[in-house]
Amino acid sequence: MSFLLAYSGRSVETDPIFNRDFPIWRGSAFVILYVWIIGLNVYFFEKYMISHRIIFDLNQKGKTNSNRIFNIAGLFSTIFVIIFSAYALKLSDHVHYESIPHRFLGLINWVVILIILLNPLPILYRKSRLFLAKLFLKVLLSPFIGVPFLISWTTDQFVSLVTPFEDLAYTICYYTKIDFSNPDFIGETNPCRSSTRIAVFVFACITFGYRISQCLRQGYDKRKFFGEH
Repeated sequence: MSFLLAYSGRSVETDPIFNRDFPIWRGSAFVILYVWIIGLNVYFFEKYMISHRIIFDLNQKGKTNSNRIFNIAGLFSTIFVIIFSAYALKLSDHVHYESIPHRFLGLINWVVILIILLNPLPILYRKSRLFLAKLFLKVLLSPFIGVPFLISWTTDQFVSLVTPFEDLAYTICYYTKIDFSNPDFIGETNPCRSSTRIAVFVFACITFGYRISQCLRQGYDKRKFFGEH
């Protein structure tokens, strides 16, 4: 791959600039990998004729299938590879362009992915975005409206996305708090390391708190708080 060639004569492990920037790229890469894994899950559901639409209470007339998910993952992957290759070539001095500093390429990558995921326009998988928005709202209201399997499964997915959230928090801090003219921020004094840990702790508390409240709601609905004597 182009970014490996770009670093053929440069040690990634000892590059302080790359180490500072790495979480920005890792977070979006994890999100893309997650979409690929979801696509693989659906592919095997389809291959072995497991009725995932019934299991997850999906619209039988919808077009949620492995090919659609793979298309989304492929689009994200293409965007990531193009922008990261430009970043690696720029950082390794293999290409020279002054219009966009290399540190902003990671921001462009995140913005493009988030626009595709969150834009309200009727383009680029609008039905999938609406489904995800409704699902997220149901997760928020689940302690009050009930917790079917899809809702508890979705909440568990948030637990597994702690690392991408950590990297997203780091990205926000990176572009709002780091003084790029100060070389000290390249090393261990990077202020985003500690603030990111706090953000992850809060995210984990909220996520696990929701799972606890969902378990209590399920226990209430099934009347199984206490065992039979």
